[in-house]
Amino acid sequence: MAESVLSRLSSIASDAERVQTELLLSLIKRNSNTEYGRKYDFSGIESLEDFRKRVPFSSWRDYDNAVSRMIKGEDNILTSARIVYYCISTGLADNPKYIPLTSADL
Repeated sequence: MAESVLSRLSSIASDAERVQTELLLSLIKRNSNTEYGRKYDFSGIESLEDFRKRVPFSSWRDYDNAVSRMIKGEDNILTSARIVYYCISTGLADNPKYIPLTSADL
């Protein structure tokens, strides 16, 4: 069993860029009908280059309001998945940040 796990890990690691791109495009497709997905036209993203052109760099401040709304019970804002927990992180600042987690994250 350990050999099969190591073999799979080695295979994934040798083609990490393709695997990561496929994962990103899968997440984009799954979340295309969220508020965030509609804002950046996720339904029209078919490549990494499309993603780079449509979705700007961001920081926590860009998500703070959306997460606050999610904590109050709004759905389908940043993710289509149900939020099961909020992880609290203080990071380098004094203000706590609430990071939404889905069952896939746990």
